[in-house]
This record gives sequence, structure tokens and C-alpha cells, in this order.
Amino acid sequence: MEVYFQVVRDAEGLQKAVSELSRAEFLGFDTETTELDPYRGDLRLIQLSDGKNTQVIDLKPFAERGDTRTMHELAPLRDLLSNSRQTKIAHNAKFDSKWVRHHLGAELNGVFDTYLASQLIAAGDQDRRHSLADVAQFFISEELDKSQQLSDWSSNELSQSQVEYAARDAAVMVPLQEQVAARLKTDDLERAAKLEFECIMPIAEMELNGFYLNEPRWREQLGRVKIAQAKAADELQEMLSSGVAQASLFGRSEINLDSQQQVTDALLNLGVPVPNTTRAWQLQPLAADYPVVAKLLEYRGVAKSLTSFGENILEFIEPKTGRIHADFRQIGAPTGRFSCSNPNLQQIPHDEQYRRCFVPPVGRKLIFADYSQIELSILADFS
Repeated sequence: MEVYFQVVRDAEGLQKAVSELSRAEFLGFDTETTELDPYRGDLRLIQLSDGKNTQVIDLKPFAERGDTRTMHELAPLRDLLSNSRQTKIAHNAKFDSKWVRHHLGAELNGVFDTYLASQLIAAGDQDRRHSLADVAQFFISEELDKSQQLSDWSSNELSQSQVEYAARDAAVMVPLQEQVAARLKTDDLERAAKLEFECIMPIAEMELNGFYLNEPRWREQLGRVKIAQAKAADELQEMLSSGVAQASLFGRSEINLDSQQQVTDALLNLGVPVPNTTRAWQLQPLAADYPVVAKLLEYRGVAKSLTSFGENILEFIEPKTGRIHADFRQIGAPTGRFSCSNPNLQQIPHDEQYRRCFVPPVGRKLIFADYSQIELSILADFS
């Protein structure tokens, strides 16, 4: 794919570039950043393409002259990105939206996201991959060279290879969108895609805003959980040791409570009809009749809360904001449900002592809303 591009480094060039781009109905859009986190890195390039000509806007010269969020010289670019008259075609637009919002002070509107569209078309097929390189290969048989993706984008002077790479990623979006949009129409997914695209900016804002965690309160809760874990472990050891043939010199044989084999053997010696594994869903039916099983499930629940939601959560607090900025994926599961990571805020234990650690700013309130059993309700409606 032959790509024609210009590099923009000053206000005059930017004004001319925006004027040319404003005539197009569809614009391929991409960014290059120095980090993955907008709070820790810089927005280096913004690439926009009408499919024939591509403008590579280098923000470093602008950033050296002032605040790119308020700089008057960048007003034409902000207007172009925020208007809904032109469709901005991006791949994983949530990522780019956060950088544009935080570093330019603009909302990215009128978005067509080939990443989300590809996921919709795949309809939960776990064998499909949705990187830009994979999607371009699948829909338009275009092979993209991604070797420059992890190169140094903070360099004073970018290499020709870097600039060409950046330009190509934006230019390929226009022909890619044509094929993806046609497939959405064929599969009757246009309405679903529109809904997903409209969700991008709110999710980007949600991630940028983050969630405040009261650290002292969280550490207090961890202290209580550690005490509960030690108590449950001691009681479980006592119950399981009677199922071990030989006692230790100290009168009780210690069992590695995290060893499935040792725990299974001890349970069998106690006469518990243990299934092939000691996974929670298989043990749960036995808990009512065997107190040792109930205690094992209690211990594992406490231990899991410490490993999944212990001090590691505090590592995700961003020093610049004092908040946790998790990663939400709106089509994160094969069913189309959201998923979350770094950390997984969707799986915070329901225990009130955990949840009371997440608090709103002074003068604000948290509003809780949930579509209970929404999938079943929709399925029943279609039935």
C-alpha cells in the first residue's frame, strides 16, 4: 500500500492540513504515544488520512511552546476531532480517546471503531484475533509491518521508518472501514455497532476519572482478613490432621492447604466423597454434610480475597491523581459483557467492608445501578 504523507510541525502547516482534511467524509485516525498510560507519557503524533493523503501531526514542537490542552494554535485540530460531521475511523478508539482528552482537552466524536466492529462480526469466536494487523489482513488482505510499534516515540527526531509506519496505520483505516462497514450491514449489526461506538467516549472518561480508594481503610480491612485467614487455616489444619495417618513430632501433621493433592488425600481419609478435583463448585454440595468441606471453602475464599484483592490493589493507585484507573473492555467476554483488568474492579468482594473503601470525592455521591439478569430478560423478550 503506497502512502503519501506530510509531517506537520507548526501552526501554519496545521491550519492547512486541517483545511484539507475537513473536506473528507471519512478520516483514518491514529496516535503514537510515548507510554501506554496517558498520565505517564506524552502524545507524540496524531495521524489523519482521507485515504489518499495523510497528515502526520508532530505535537512535540507544540508541547515545547506551551500547554497543548489550551494552546490556541491547536484549536483547529480540536475542532476537527470533536465534530461529528466527519467519521473518524480508529482501531481501539478508547485508547486514542483518552490521550486526546487528557493531552488536547478535546472529545473524539463521530467514531467508527474497527476493533469493536471486528469483535461484533466475530460473534464470540475465540479463534479470531482483533489487532489492527490481524483485522487488516482478514478484511482487505493488507499486511502491516508493526516493527516500529514499540520504538522510541520520545526521540527528538523521529526516523523515516517511524513516520512512515505512523502514516500507514492511519491511511489503511479508510479502505478497511469500507469492508468492515459492508460486513456489519450484511450481518445486520449496524445498530449494535452504533451503540458500541457511542459507548467509547464515556468509557474513556470513566477510565481517566478513575476511582478513589481510601488506602488507610483498605489496609484496616486487609488486617481483618489476614486474622480471619490465620484463624480459618488453623481450624482447617486441626480438622484435616485427623485424616492424616502419621502425626508429626509435635502431635499434628501439617498439611499444605494450597496443595490440592494433600487436601484431597486428607478429605478422603476422613470419608469425604471428594470428586476428581476440589474446585469450589464441585465441593459446594458437600459443605452442608461435611463441616471440614465448609471450612475448606471458607479458607479458600479468604485466601483468594487476599491474593486477588490485597495490597496488590494499592499498586494501581496513580500517584498523579491518587486514584485507580482500571482498564474496561466493553466487549470483553464472548457473550459481549464488559470485562475489567489492572485491577479487576468488577470483582471486588461484595463484603461491605471492602466496598466501603471506595468513596466519592467530598460533596459527591456514588449512585448504584444494575440491570439484574439482563441477558435472561432480553432472551425472554425475544422468545
